[in-house]
Order: sequence, then structure tokens, then C-alpha cells
Amino acid sequence: MPLRCYNGAARIINKTGDHVELNSESVTERKITSVFIINDEKGKLVGSLQQMPGNYESYDIRNRIKEKGKEELQKGIQKGFGAEITITALTIDSLDQYDHELNIKYDFDFNNEKEDIIYLNPMFSEGQKENLFKSAERVYPVEMPFAIDETYNLQMEVPVGYEVDELPQSLIVKMNEQNDGMFEYRISKSGDNISFRSHIWIRRTYFLPDEYEMLREFFNLIVKKHAEQIVFKKKK
Repeated sequence: MPLRCYNGAARIINKTGDHVELNSESVTERKITSVFIINDEKGKLVGSLQQMPGNYESYDIRNRIKEKGKEELQKGIQKGFGAEITITALTIDSLDQYDHELNIKYDFDFNNEKEDIIYLNPMFSEGQKENLFKSAERVYPVEMPFAIDETYNLQMEVPVGYEVDELPQSLIVKMNEQNDGMFEYRISKSGDNISFRSHIWIRRTYFLPDEYEMLREFFNLIVKKHAEQIVFKKKK
């Protein structure tokens, strides 16, 4: 249903008009993204991405494709990726099955020249780039449209001829003592392989004004961590 319908008490349209509660906390927008990056036989970084957006993001993507076409969606992905890439083999499953989330898949090649130092954001286009809660203070409650459960996984090989110079620090943070939300940022290196996971989970959708600062700082932390980069330097 449209998100505007999840606003409290409602009635089922039947003979008895049964009561039902439609609350935004009963709706969870789940998103799962998996990225794999390897060195090909020529020593060039190539990758693949598979993503299952939530119901409402799937709805928005369907509308964008209907209005502007699949090619424009691909251009938007390339532009927002955060690195110079070329996308190939873009497929979108369940495009006409409106009761299913989409399943987006594509391959990509990195186009940038190999410099002495490479800066790479492991979140690419999926990072939280800005905090929606910009005001320093708020006098009204925050009403989010749905609960959030976003998982991003990356497995990648260190570029041929390079070594890891800097790796972001892992971090796990709870929103509050009631565990109404959590942010997990885990990254590790084993040999020439890097494993990375980001998980944002928020189960509450209604926050009082005196909880606003907590919510704002929680998202500030996510934005800051999602901007951090892996630094590779050429082997001597």
C-alpha cells in the first residue's frame, strides 16, 4: 500500500468493518547488496553487483524505467558509482511482477589509470552521503515512513602490484540502550583479499523531540563512516 496509508487506526472494508492498526513500524524496507571485485587475467579490476532493493525502492525504480528507460538508469548508476566504471550485462528481474522486489545485476570494469596511490570507497554508490536531519534542533516528533534494514557486502582482491596502505576501522554502534537501531561497519584483510560489511538496522519509526539529537548523531556517524576510503599504494 502507499506509505501514506500507514497512519494509525483503519477499518477493513467488509461486512463487519473490522478494526486494524496500520503503523509505519510494521513496514520494513529491506535492501541487500553484494559486490565482488577481482583481478582479471590482464591484471585489471573487474566486478559484479547483485542487489535486491526493498518494495518501495523497487516501486521507484520501476517508475524511473517506465519514464526514462533502462538506459537512463544505467547512466545514473555509472555516474553515482564513485569510480570511473563501464557497466555491462545489466539485468533487472521481476520488472513486471509488482508484488516482488526487483533483483538487479550487472558487471563492471574500472576505467581509471593505475596511479601510485589508489583511493577506493568500499561503499561506492551505496553509501549514506548526507544526513537528512540537518537542523540542529527540532520541536516536532520525527515520523519515519518505515523501519530500515540495509545490508551491504563486499569481497574484493587487492589490485595487482599494490598493497593496502590504510584500512578504515571496524565499528559497531547501538542507537540507544533500548537497541532501537544499530550500525555495523566491519572490514578486514586476509592475504590479498578484503572483506567488508555495512549493516544499518532501525526498528523504530517515531522519535520524540528530545530524542532528535540522538537520531541526528546516529546518522552523522553513518555518513562519516560511509565516506571513509581504502588506500592502496604501489609496491616498490
